[in-house]
Amino acid sequence: MVERMTQDPMLRDRVMREARDLVHNLVECSTPIVSAVHVLEKLGSLDTRAQNQVGIIDRQARHLSRLVDDLLDVNRVSLGKVELRRDVIDVREPVRFAVEVCSSEAERRDIELRVSLPEDPAWVVADPARIAQAVTNLLVNAEKFTDARGTIEVAVVRHEDRAVISVEDDGIGIDTEMLPRIFDAFSQADTSLHRDKGGLGVGLMVAKSLVELHGGEITAESDGLGRGARFCIRLPLAGPGSETAAGGEAAVAPSRPRAGRRSIVVVEDNQDARESLGLALELLGHDVTLAACADEALALARERRPDVFVIDLGLPGMNGYDLARALRCMEQVRGATLVALSGYGSPEYKRQAEEAGFDAHLTTPAEIDALVGLLSARAG
Repeated sequence: MVERMTQDPMLRDRVMREARDLVHNLVECSTPIVSAVHVLEKLGSLDTRAQNQVGIIDRQARHLSRLVDDLLDVNRVSLGKVELRRDVIDVREPVRFAVEVCSSEAERRDIELRVSLPEDPAWVVADPARIAQAVTNLLVNAEKFTDARGTIEVAVVRHEDRAVISVEDDGIGIDTEMLPRIFDAFSQADTSLHRDKGGLGVGLMVAKSLVELHGGEITAESDGLGRGARFCIRLPLAGPGSETAAGGEAAVAPSRPRAGRRSIVVVEDNQDARESLGLALELLGHDVTLAACADEALALARERRPDVFVIDLGLPGMNGYDLARALRCMEQVRGATLVALSGYGSPEYKRQAEEAGFDAHLTTPAEIDALVGLLSARAG
């Protein structure tokens, strides 16, 4: 089959399309699961055993989402379709973001996560989202192979003309024979069945590709099995004048206004995803109306003048991009907040969403906390 795909471009394209459709279906299935879990947690009427089972469903759904993301990233990397949106950034910021993303899992597994950042900015020319993704992949890998009561240390230092990001753990370590292959796709240092967070073995490969796209390098070190591992990302420091170009100091987060009750329209053709996300938002105190297609959303825009539209990009007929453009032309809701939901989180999809008039792009399964944070930031 592989040989036929190599020799037949049409067959290869068909297989790739079917694979993308399969991934999209997996995303569609996991989105209502995550929303439903959030609803059950908010209802607060579950006994301890039921709460434990809901926690399992939540973790496994999110794990499925990460596996899907890994598959999508491998596809983008292998086809050379990773697009970087470079800027002069303080490398401490994507590191902080990655630590925040991974801290809850470390806490759940009783792993101490230590962070050491320099007082002064370390300026690099990079895509902050992609650097955060690379560091997150290293942290996920470290958590996977570190046992309870273990330690993971994250640090940023300047060394000569490089900013060095290190992730070091005291976990199971890496066999000497495995080290040269640790960044190969679908390679895993430990394939034993007792690892409950086993992935596809592509996270490190994706991290390496992203770092190298930035002109940097990534290395792995270990003294052997049982002695932990240390991964280092080295990125070129930006040249003189970069601090001025970046505003002279690290960006200060704006104060967040108090969240209030919002009038929200959820536009989603998948009934389970639509109803579960709508109920989750209602339980947070918002006034929610559901729409299954763009025509229904446009009618609601004229009748109700909602504050927020949460729109699935893959709508039948008029897609989410075209719906956003249409809403931006309507006087009744010209100032509304438009949030795009998509199973694909590449920079290209985010760029297209921005050009269509969306205020934000969230990758499904929709992170309820991220959506709530966005609504809170735009409240008032």
